[in-house]
Amino acid sequence: MKKLIVLLLVFAAIFSLASCSIKSNTGDKTEKTTKESDGDDTPAVNSKADLENSNILSTYGYVARADGYTYFVVEAQHNDGRETGYADSNDIYRIADADDAEAEFIAAVPSAIIDGIAQISVAQLTPYGNYVYFLRDYKNTISRVNISTGKIEDIEEFGAGVYFGRSFSRTNDALYFSLARRVVKDGYDTFEYGYKQLDLKTGKISDFTPDLGTKENEAAYIVAIDGGYVYFFKYSDPDSDPDVIPMGIYRVSVKGGSVEEVCPIPNGVNDHLLNDSTMIAVISGDTVYFGTENGEVLTYSVETGKQIGTLPTEVFDNDFAYAQLFNISGDTVYYVMSDGIYSIKNDGTGKERLIEGNFKDWDDILALGVTENHFYFIDDDFITYRTKKDARIISSTPLAAPAWGSDDLKTYNGEWEYYEYPNMIEIHAYVGNASSAEVPASINGKPVARVYLAWDKQHEVTLKSITVPEGVLSIGTLYADGVETVRLPKSLITMSSRGYPYVFETKDGATIEYAGTKAEWQALCDGCDKYVGIDHSGAEDLTVRCSDGIWTPPAE
Repeated sequence: MKKLIVLLLVFAAIFSLASCSIKSNTGDKTEKTTKESDGDDTPAVNSKADLENSNILSTYGYVARADGYTYFVVEAQHNDGRETGYADSNDIYRIADADDAEAEFIAAVPSAIIDGIAQISVAQLTPYGNYVYFLRDYKNTISRVNISTGKIEDIEEFGAGVYFGRSFSRTNDALYFSLARRVVKDGYDTFEYGYKQLDLKTGKISDFTPDLGTKENEAAYIVAIDGGYVYFFKYSDPDSDPDVIPMGIYRVSVKGGSVEEVCPIPNGVNDHLLNDSTMIAVISGDTVYFGTENGEVLTYSVETGKQIGTLPTEVFDNDFAYAQLFNISGDTVYYVMSDGIYSIKNDGTGKERLIEGNFKDWDDILALGVTENHFYFIDDDFITYRTKKDARIISSTPLAAPAWGSDDLKTYNGEWEYYEYPNMIEIHAYVGNASSAEVPASINGKPVARVYLAWDKQHEVTLKSITVPEGVLSIGTLYADGVETVRLPKSLITMSSRGYPYVFETKDGATIEYAGTKAEWQALCDGCDKYVGIDHSGAEDLTVRCSDGIWTPPAE
């Protein structure tokens, strides 16, 4: 398995709690048909068919559909594939339903860098009108991008220590999600939950506080918003971890009113977490799907509360890793097995192999999306493929692929070691012998977009001062223990490297001269997923001198 699959499936498997304005890339975008919106206009409402065919149950929101387009995310390592590429981004694309359609680039979102590895941090795509709303994991932020311009804006950041629950529920014009904060009660670790509503018409977020009818020593966790109802688990004795007892699934009208029980929690489902093979409960239409400890999926009727059927372990080929990849549309369950894509009715009848293909020949598959005419699936390099539902074999042609760079280290002008990528240069180290140097703005006609000074060269660096020119978008850790002055451009978007909470391994007492204002520096720090800091394991007693004065870290 590659770098991301374990991390992402752990996020999904523990229900949890996933824990910038950037330059628009419009060089070769095809013309958009969506009317430009200024954010105050009411966008077009997605059709019922779009909502029915945009189930993101097992795609973690990496695939979503609206207004005749399917939206998806591509990890563009070291380059966003466009003119203004920079190291590591999550690129948002869309593609029309026509079989001969080509994917359209929308925007690039800077990746989070964890332990030196770029992570996919864009999830829960929610297209609406002229915007795509999305969650930025690790930054705990809800953002949106204008489809026509590629401009990204953060709507609200929820801060450190707050986690997004796995359940993002969509109605026609609103997105509902849960937030959790880890707290200690009576000596036990537990979570306090809050619920938010994102109005897709206005882009405003507000508290969503339905009365779920819980009593003392009871707690609730929202599962879904569907058909005008809030569906939720109710638990007893929530403070006596790990002896939380699930009582059942209940519902209440979004507008409020009396709470009614939908169905009890079946035997074999004994906690509120996710099971290794499937989700413990999914509401789809008139059916509740329960995953059990042994890998079976039990189906219950919302209206009667009675069991409809059982999808046994054998259906999902439980010893095969891809068994957890399934999606639901209407009364049909679609799922991936080692030899193709299958479907089965929710009562356990009508099992059918729809498309042949040996998935064991592929890299690991992370997600299965289902729309009216196509299947979408994503491999562990976050490359998205689609196949017509009536195709005989699985497509192996990606809709959009990242632009991979070279691993060959080169030298420029006897001073700078660098890596060259299709549309950008990354500086790796200074190998000259000057006391003062300026990073070149371009090499071989390509812009220098990222600057990093290697750790293994830091004691050999003769520099006392280094200047990073305007146009550079990202810096990593500057390992140069003799440097006294670092000059940084206003163009910076990200400052992070290898997951450490600093980027300046310079001389103690060094000065950082930043071309922007104090407010812009603070916003830059806030936009770096907290992996940049002063006096944290790096050089001590640094001074940050901005265009309008000396920056002071905010009080904690």
